[in-house]
Amino acid sequence: MTSSLLDGPKQPMRLSARVLPLLTLLAALLFSAPPGTQAHPHIWIDAFVEVVFDRGRVTALRINWTFDPFFTGMAAADFDADGDATLDAVEAAKLAAS
Repeated sequence: MTSSLLDGPKQPMRLSARVLPLLTLLAALLFSAPPGTQAHPHIWIDAFVEVVFDRGRVTALRINWTFDPFFTGMAAADFDADGDATLDAVEAAKLAAS
């Protein structure tokens, strides 16, 4: 009679002395993650950095972030205190400071 892999092992499988501590550590790390790392908003950002030179030396970095439309709409709604669907200078400054 021939045996196949579907018959299962003839004797109980044992984890090697190296594998069991690694699996235990992995399980402990997975289950001990703080709750804050398990949920976060997804925001798509296009970031561009322009390096400004003057006489061969870096004098400034200009950074431009463009957020996705959903986040932009949500932020605008949260900081639009007067409800006019646009951010004035004061509202934009509060958004920038957050």
